[in-house]
Amino acid sequence: MKNLRVRPLEKRDISEVKEIYILSGWSVNKGGVESWLLGGGYIKTYVAELDGKIVGKVGLDTAFPPYAEIINIVVHPDYQGRGVGSRLMEYCMQEAEKRGFWTIYLMCDPLDVGVHRFYSRFGFKPGILGDREDPRESTWLFRFGRGSFIDRFLHDHPLSEFQVSEHKVDFHGRRLYRMRWVDPVTEDRLELFLEGQPGQPDHGTMPRVSGFKYKLGEIVVEALVRETSHSISYDEPGVFLFEFENRSDDEVTLTLKPLTAPGVYIKPRPPRRLKVEAHEKLTLEFSTRLSDFFKIPVVYLSFQTVVSSLIVSVNGLNGLASAGWKFQP
Repeated sequence: MKNLRVRPLEKRDISEVKEIYILSGWSVNKGGVESWLLGGGYIKTYVAELDGKIVGKVGLDTAFPPYAEIINIVVHPDYQGRGVGSRLMEYCMQEAEKRGFWTIYLMCDPLDVGVHRFYSRFGFKPGILGDREDPRESTWLFRFGRGSFIDRFLHDHPLSEFQVSEHKVDFHGRRLYRMRWVDPVTEDRLELFLEGQPGQPDHGTMPRVSGFKYKLGEIVVEALVRETSHSISYDEPGVFLFEFENRSDDEVTLTLKPLTAPGVYIKPRPPRRLKVEAHEKLTLEFSTRLSDFFKIPVVYLSFQTVVSSLIVSVNGLNGLASAGWKFQP
């Protein structure tokens, strides 16, 4: 549709968007409507407009890099199957990636094959499977954008086979979900270990990559973060351990780079370069602190979680490890 355009939601659009929700059988409360307009630069709502009529809506949260959440794509029933949902998806992915949010995730019905087919067209893979017996325990899908270390692995290993764990698996004493890509030719592999849970329970935590494991040629390494406190506030930091194991037969060079939202700081500053001997294990302790510049409206996010991440580089090959805590205002 040539005249279809996507733009930020405006106050004058609210009544039309509410009508789309009602026609689609969705509920919308006053608090939800307010959050569409009060997210500042972190929580965006976009609408699809065709010839002056609102025909679709989507939410995009970009609070804690590199994570972006796509929320509640809804399309007017009279315009479904005409590319509106696809245009909204493409717009969100472009907006997220150009701002450096290359791990995009969303929640969907674990039984809706049509929805699965739609999201898979955009490169989404299941990371946390929902309960097939309980549709409320929805599945979390992930897409790793252009230029990410997952994208690089798949570019270098185009025949890689994907697997996802049905349940949590053990990784260095933590129970986490697992996404795994294995190249059947080279036997190289990349595994991501995810914190989170099916669906969006009140007590839940934001889905995130807690650790990774990869084998690339002769390099075999594992990395993990382990939170040692449960909450974070302006007065109390969130504390975590970073654990790294070099399972290779040779020394590797390890570099850690903080990746945080404005007003979020990791202390002490991670060392710029470390030599890790063959079969050596390394543990470092860090704290994540909030400054007065932290202005993210956490109350309007899907989860009341503050996240800080480390880009973990091993001999120039990147990985990701993220810690998260419940926010206490």
